[in-house]
Amino acid sequence: MIRYAAALSSACWLFQEKLEQQIKDAALAPQHRIYIDTGTDEHVGSVGPKAYMESVFTTAKVLQQTKADTRFHVQENGMHEEASWGERFSEAVMYLFEGGSR
Repeated sequence: MIRYAAALSSACWLFQEKLEQQIKDAALAPQHRIYIDTGTDEHVGSVGPKAYMESVFTTAKVLQQTKADTRFHVQENGMHEEASWGERFSEAVMYLFEGGSR
């Protein structure tokens, strides 16, 4: 079973309802750590920053209602690109492997 997961710049909007249902149906427990983030300037195709952030925020709220140890992070001016992911990658790794909730 996977205990740690990082979802950087997740395109949750692609399958929002199905993703949320899968989270609710999962047997997530306190030993599971999930890091999810987004940037304030994320956009892909016709999905702009506001819709992108709302989608990830909604998914994070569903995750936070489970028993999993979850962290949600918003990167100011973060974009849907490798450079932005690189800026927050170490935060995700530190959270997942060095202590969980803080």
